[in-house]
Amino acid sequence: MDVAFIIFLEPPHFIAGSHAFSAGVRLAATINKTRTYKMVEQRKLVSTIYFVYFKEEHI
Repeated sequence: MDVAFIIFLEPPHFIAGSHAFSAGVRLAATINKTRTYKMVEQRKLVSTIYFVYFKEEHI
């Protein structure tokens, strides 16, 4: 199962893209602790909206 997030940041709580990525990793890990995810795409859509996509790694 792949996971995609659209993260909306409300002013004045702007955060760097790396923080958006970290939040996405934590959300993906919460969904199922037995799966491993790798970020394959992160796009800043506008200054306050990030799209982050994770692909499940099959080991």
